[in-house]
Amino acid sequence: MDIAPYALQRFSGLSRAMALFRGNDEGWGSAVILGLFAASAVLFAAFVLIERRAEQPLLDLELFRKPTTAGASLSILATAMSVFAMLTFLVLY
Repeated sequence: MDIAPYALQRFSGLSRAMALFRGNDEGWGSAVILGLFAASAVLFAAFVLIERRAEQPLLDLELFRKPTTAGASLSILATAMSVFAMLTFLVLY
């Protein structure tokens, strides 16, 4: 098992989550938060580059060239975002 893509994807998500959770405390324009977002973007770009060249990738990026797969992924993303937004307000009321 190739551990590099897995680690890149995990640390990309971790740095993005840390930036989102600490943004209010540190300030959204602070060097810490901007650095975490930049690290997340760089790590994700490295993940994509490694996955494009891998013989057996963790995530086959060719799947997103098919319109049905890309459309289904976008609809799932939109649904998840709307449910998250709805749950935020349901807790308050």
